[in-house]
Amino acid sequence: MKVVISGYFGFDNAGDEAILEAMLAELRALRPDVRPVVLSGDPSATEARFDVEAVPRLSVPAVLRALRGASLFISGGGSLLQDATGWGSVPYYAGLMRLAGHMGVPVFVYAQGIGPLRRRPLRALAQRALIAAAEITVRDRQSYETLRKMGVPEDKMTVTADPVFGLALGDGGRPGTERSKRAAYAAPGRHASCLSSIVPDGPLIGIALRPLPSRSELADDAVAEAVAAALGPRLARWGAAAVLVPLHRSRDDAVLE
Repeated sequence: MKVVISGYFGFDNAGDEAILEAMLAELRALRPDVRPVVLSGDPSATEARFDVEAVPRLSVPAVLRALRGASLFISGGGSLLQDATGWGSVPYYAGLMRLAGHMGVPVFVYAQGIGPLRRRPLRALAQRALIAAAEITVRDRQSYETLRKMGVPEDKMTVTADPVFGLALGDGGRPGTERSKRAAYAAPGRHASCLSSIVPDGPLIGIALRPLPSRSELADDAVAEAVAAALGPRLARWGAAAVLVPLHRSRDDAVLE
């Protein structure tokens, strides 16, 4: 059973790579005979990391070959159908959904966060692709309401959770273990050497902040300052420490620093 999977995979984004790992685990548990084919920005890395077949996500011939004979096309998870990051996401992901439909491959939208869709042409493009999908799951109620207002039939939509919440944690990285704490504190950076020597015994509070293209650097700084101001007095009260978690190193490092 061949299943083609589309998402923001192969770009070294820890969140999206975890989504793919969770999706593959679920698929393999449900159908041991599944043959996943992943559309990836770095096919060789995806194949090595997840033991799957992967093809270049921007190669039309490769995508067409992948879709031929597929039993299912999965779009997700993450926030793929949105225009916060520019004009490119919606035409790409919605276009793949429409292409799969035209080739007779059922489309399943997997635990996506929908929107924002502020540009009318992009909203219309996403709307057509979503209405044509066989089934849709979204990871939050706001996404469900967005789709309902777009005219997507309610009987094909379900609110679920982000796939990452279904990941089984290995013994070596279980939250609270000494190994996981030291790994978190030993992340590269100018403070890593001093932080790794003061790992607390109490709880750890993970902080993941991301800059958005639509925000200015001053706006990102304001968010970071607000988070610091809110957490500062509470960390001492809880006996906790903050751990900065860059999910996408090339983008997140600046605001976390």
